[in-house]
Amino acid sequence: MAGNGSGSKGAGKSVVVAYICWLFGGMFGLHLFYLRRDAQGFLTWSTLGGYGLGWLADITKIPRYVKEVNEDPELMREIYRKMREHRKFFSLIIQICFHYTFEEYGDMIMCYGEARSNSYEAQRIYRERYPLRQVPNVRTFIDVHRRLREDGCFRKPKLNSGVSRTRRTVRNEETVLRMVENNPRTSTRKTSSAPPFSISRFISAIMIGYLWGQLVMIAIPESPIANYDLTFLHWLIPLGCSIGVWVVGNIGRETGKPWIAIGSAYLAYLSRYLYYDESVWFSLMLVTCALAFDTFSKEWRPHKKEERSFMMRMVIITLCGLLYISLWGCYFYFNGKITDSNGDTVPFHEAVHHFYITLVDRSQTVSLRYLCLRSTPWYEVYKQIIDLSDVTGEQNAYKVLGLGPTASQSEITARWRSLSREFHPDKIKDPAKQREAQERFMEIQQAYEILSNIKTKRKRKNKQSVRD
Repeated sequence: MAGNGSGSKGAGKSVVVAYICWLFGGMFGLHLFYLRRDAQGFLTWSTLGGYGLGWLADITKIPRYVKEVNEDPELMREIYRKMREHRKFFSLIIQICFHYTFEEYGDMIMCYGEARSNSYEAQRIYRERYPLRQVPNVRTFIDVHRRLREDGCFRKPKLNSGVSRTRRTVRNEETVLRMVENNPRTSTRKTSSAPPFSISRFISAIMIGYLWGQLVMIAIPESPIANYDLTFLHWLIPLGCSIGVWVVGNIGRETGKPWIAIGSAYLAYLSRYLYYDESVWFSLMLVTCALAFDTFSKEWRPHKKEERSFMMRMVIITLCGLLYISLWGCYFYFNGKITDSNGDTVPFHEAVHHFYITLVDRSQTVSLRYLCLRSTPWYEVYKQIIDLSDVTGEQNAYKVLGLGPTASQSEITARWRSLSREFHPDKIKDPAKQREAQERFMEIQQAYEILSNIKTKRKRKNKQSVRD
């Protein structure tokens, strides 16, 4: 079975189990978590199966995922072949200009020695040992060894330039090889490779970056919280967008650093001060971030990810999930609105506050529990719960002013003026009671404001209905 391939440390993953997880929990990324693809699983969970499309697409991808996690030899050879074929353009230019590095020359000498001066065998050893590098020509092994013995250097010496080089002795040759072996990072360049452009991965990066960027933007409170204006948090929008692109770019055998994506996103974000249309500057920021990451940062992941313990994986996934849910919570709590049975919209955080005050009354609590158990249509139950929950604060406002629900606007105004004069903080001389009077005075002002707004809206609606 493909799920039981060799090459992994510990028990291999099963294709059958992966498909069972896909069938029953695929919309939440269960099969991906099982296959240790935590980043992809988290994205699937946060988008409910990649909006359903990713869940369906995984039908054909699961066998390959299982082979990859089990490090199937045939699949590994195919991946290494792609790594050799698709190399970064800049890396090829550097390689043409500088040819081979000292590290590579030293590795050629080591392979040539292991092959007992057989250049064909040395080429085979070099290809298997360094699958990400360009394989030198057979003649290169012979020439490098000859130059090292005759001229004491790896590369061809420049004639009539500089000081003359001493001829390499056996002792000096061993010293050079020992230096290269002890410090292999003496390269003048870094051999790097990049995966080919994938339209599906690029679109996925665009979609996830858009989702996370928009989520950060809508989670910022629109109105001040405790007299603090939090609109400066809009500078986190490019960060959310770029992290979404980076997470998609680090799925599977591809990887990349996040700094290029973050930097390009912030540079493109400045275009919002040139284009005031949100769709223009947001799209420009998103495409710039995705293209910059794909062009300059994306590369192959030559080795398997370091395996974390189960507890560590659970901690990371839980923290990411809590952060994601908290952003949605901020959006609903600070910027969400609830519509009551009269069609009036109330901010969600105000509705929660009024609902909490309503629950203090035990009779209301009993009524809410009774309504939840009644066999009535869900929409009617919802309307009755909204009315009894007093999301607008109307019932509590009447209670604060000591009036009934049939009171007119003139009665409300008269009662408000009377209570305001009675509980005005300036009339209370006792410092111990002054704070209590101030809180009572604020409740009266808030209750009058709520009732006045509700009366005004209803009066406007009644006039509109009469006209219609």
